[in-house]
Amino acid sequence: MSPSPSPSPPPQELTEEELELLEMAERMRTPEPEEELPLPQNILPGLDNGVMNGNSTSPESAPCPRSNELVSARRFAARHKLHPYQREAVEEFVKDTIVGQQIKLFIKQCELGNKLDGLLMVAPPFSVSKPLMDNIKSYGLAVLLSPKLSAYKHAGVPVSHVIVRSTE
Repeated sequence: MSPSPSPSPPPQELTEEELELLEMAERMRTPEPEEELPLPQNILPGLDNGVMNGNSTSPESAPCPRSNELVSARRFAARHKLHPYQREAVEEFVKDTIVGQQIKLFIKQCELGNKLDGLLMVAPPFSVSKPLMDNIKSYGLAVLLSPKLSAYKHAGVPVSHVIVRSTE
């Protein structure tokens, strides 16, 4: 005789916060529906009004240039939680020509350089404060007057140091 399964505990009611968290987790798991892009007309040479060699080549059946890159870019943008306006910019970038992409990248690089220069100019030049300088001098003097100075400098080689004080 097989043992009967133990009864499961009664389901607990979830609070509103837990329900919202579950809904948010479900939305993050399911990909957003991708909108269909209109396919360009006459992308293949020799197309004449959608008919080539007697076969129908409607825009729906014609391959879209860079469609794989566009789908991949959309997924990547969704995975990294870009804002809608950023996703639109990504799609425009993918649809652009190689030269156009390089120009946009160069412009963005110059823009970032300008922002970085602005941040670096705002920072004041570094200066050592008086308490820090006093601390550095006291530690420097303590190290110089230490009886184990040779261990710091020569790693075990004994060296005699003589400090001469002038009485002038």
